[in-house]
Amino acid sequence: MPSGSQARQVAGAGVGSKRSHQQIDSLSNPLAGIEVKKEILPPQQRPRRGGAQGQENEIGSAIAGGVDEEMVDSEGVGAVEGELNEETQTKADENEQQLLQQEYSKTAFIIPSCSGWFNIDSIHEIEMQSLPEFFCGKFPHKNPATYLDYRNYIIKLYRESPNAYLSATVCRKNLAGDVCSIIRLHAFLEHWGLINFNV
Repeated sequence: MPSGSQARQVAGAGVGSKRSHQQIDSLSNPLAGIEVKKEILPPQQRPRRGGAQGQENEIGSAIAGGVDEEMVDSEGVGAVEGELNEETQTKADENEQQLLQQEYSKTAFIIPSCSGWFNIDSIHEIEMQSLPEFFCGKFPHKNPATYLDYRNYIIKLYRESPNAYLSATVCRKNLAGDVCSIIRLHAFLEHWGLINFNV
């Protein structure tokens, strides 16, 4: 849109003169006097899209030569859509990584290095030696399956709120079984840092 002084100059130039039409054309089309050069580069020398260097090349060519006709003619709207798809894909990948890290931080728990033997799916020899009542076979209700259920329940209960202290009383109230065995199991897990670690 012409400024106030430019409009006065155009209006005062005369209605039928060539000069006034040229001035009006130059004001309405700012790219009218720019000459566009079309160069076709071999595939090895063409700037790549997506990287910082490719963006600089595109910006540099737009500043030096006006509008890049090759980019508009050969790629048109598809190039813009492709760039948008790449950007949205990149953003989606970043969001997915953030969600995975958040999920990992929720499910990852710190245990001391001395408890590296622990596996949630199996019973280790240290557990068998520390709590032999579950593994000796004297008591039908105290067996390895019951021990695994008790232990995993207590660990799951602690991991639901790892910043709060899990007491033996809470474990005892939620588990049906021998109270002394549950308290000993709680003490064992706490000793090895599998529960109440850094609380």
